[in-house]
Amino acid sequence: MNSVFRRLKPMDSLIHSLRDITIRRISVSEMDNNVYLLTGRASGAQLLIDAADDLAAIQGLLADAAADTSATPKLALIATTHQHWDHVRALPGLVEATGVKTAAGTDDAPSCRCRWMSCWITGTSATSTAST
Repeated sequence: MNSVFRRLKPMDSLIHSLRDITIRRISVSEMDNNVYLLTGRASGAQLLIDAADDLAAIQGLLADAAADTSATPKLALIATTHQHWDHVRALPGLVEATGVKTAAGTDDAPSCRCRWMSCWITGTSATSTAST
């Protein structure tokens, strides 16, 4: 592993274990970007924040989080915090692998929009779009 990369070990990815949810984090890429995963303990529903890079590491994070719920874990949404290139490199591959919807803020959605962007947030509501 390149010394530029700082990765958390699988057991270290769990940063908060709360009553209703767990929060996991890994750091990916030479930019040291954080990828967060929230998992509902009862439902198994998951929200991934910033599919920045390293699809295999993100898939490992999803696999590790299976231990956080008694339900079957299910990735429900991938949120992108902003449009910078270093926050979306694994997004197309993760969407292709999971078929999950994506979301971004109003200011960033037009720049992020491409064949894998399935929805974006406008104000307080999500707007679905067709694949392009």
